[in-house]
Amino acid sequence: MEKIAFITDSCADIPQKIVLEKNIFVVPLKIFCEDKPYLDGVNITPENVYQMISSGKKLCTSLPDGKTVEYIFEKIIGHGYKKVIAVCLSSGLSGTYNMFRLYGEMYSEYLEVRVFDSLNCSLGTGSILLRAIDLYEQGTDWDALLSIIPKLIKNTHTFFCADTLEFLQKGGRIGKIAAITGTLLQIKPILTLTETGGLTVAAKARGKKQAIEKLFSLLHEQAETKEYTLSIVHGGLSIDSEAFQQKLRTALPSAKHVYVNQVSSAIAVYLGPGMLGASIQVINENK
Repeated sequence: MEKIAFITDSCADIPQKIVLEKNIFVVPLKIFCEDKPYLDGVNITPENVYQMISSGKKLCTSLPDGKTVEYIFEKIIGHGYKKVIAVCLSSGLSGTYNMFRLYGEMYSEYLEVRVFDSLNCSLGTGSILLRAIDLYEQGTDWDALLSIIPKLIKNTHTFFCADTLEFLQKGGRIGKIAAITGTLLQIKPILTLTETGGLTVAAKARGKKQAIEKLFSLLHEQAETKEYTLSIVHGGLSIDSEAFQQKLRTALPSAKHVYVNQVSSAIAVYLGPGMLGASIQVINENK
C-alpha cells in the first residue's frame, strides 16, 4: 500500500492519543496575548486562555508559523512519504487552507500534495481527516480517497453553543448589538457553518439548558443513516460534556465512533469558557 502522510492544523481538535496512534502531522496555529506569541497546543492550553481572558488580557489568533509548516513538510519527506493529504480549518474562518496549499506547491518537486478545505472546524474537521485515515487503513487507494473526501466534507455537520457572545463579538465574528442583545436576554445561539465555511446561527435558545437540548435536537435530525460518527468538544465543561455524551450515545447507539476532546486554545479564544459543541458525520461515501 502506498505511503500517505496526513496533515491537519491544531483547530481540528483530534485527541492527542489518536494523533500519536495514527501518526498525524498537526500544525499549530499561533495565539497572541498582548503581542506575546504562543503555539496552540504546544506552549498554551485552553485553561491558559481562560485564565488570560478572566484577567482581562486581549488575545487574538494568527496563521501557523511558516517555519513550522516547512519543518513539517521536511519531516514528511525525511520519513519517506511521497504523497500528502491535508484537511484544514475552514477557509471562511482562517487562511490556513491557502497557506497549506501554497506550501504544498513549494514542495511539489518532492511530494504530491492535496489540500482540502474542510469548510468546518474543531472535531468537524478532525472527523473528516480521521474517516479518510480509516478508509486508507482499510485499503482505499490515493485516487479513491481524493474523490471521497469532498463527500465527507459535505456530510459533516458541526454545531456550537457558546456560553456568551462576548468573545465572538471581540473577535469580529458577530456584531456588537447582537452580542449585547444576546447577553441581556440570555439568548444562546447555536452556531453552525455555511456552505462556504463561515459562521451562521442555526437556532437560538433561552438559557443554557434549552441550548443544550436544541444542540441535541439538531444532531439527532442529521442521523439519517445507521452509520455516522459523533464528536463532542467542550470548553472546560467536563460534567456537561459527559452528560451530553451519554445522552447522544443512548439516542444514537449506532455511532461508528464517538470522539471527545476539549476545544483547542485557538478556538477557545473566540468561544470562551463554557462552550459545548458537537458534530455528526453521516457515513455514506456514495452521496
